[in-house]
Amino acid sequence: KLNNGQIELTEALVSGLGVQLGLTGKASVPERKLDMRAIARQAGPHGANGPQLMLDIRGNWDDPQIVFDKESLIRRSDAAAPLLRALDKLPSLSAPRAP
Repeated sequence: KLNNGQIELTEALVSGLGVQLGLTGKASVPERKLDMRAIARQAGPHGANGPQLMLDIRGNWDDPQIVFDKESLIRRSDAAAPLLRALDKLPSLSAPRAP
């Protein structure tokens, strides 16, 4: 959608050799600012089938900040993923009661 120089992406898909990029978010043409969420996926001849990476793209068009979703990176890691699964199985701890 484009309204008064404001762009709203509800669903955009960019495909290239070996990758698909899904985008949602907003951009301001007059302010030249971005506020978008992207999901990049490895893609083969039959579509997206590999790991995915989530990131945010924010700031000025001339110098955007790309912020990676740390949790999605950790879940992809062969070393860290088992630790996260172990933490999910731990019982939640409650704060000690005052006397």
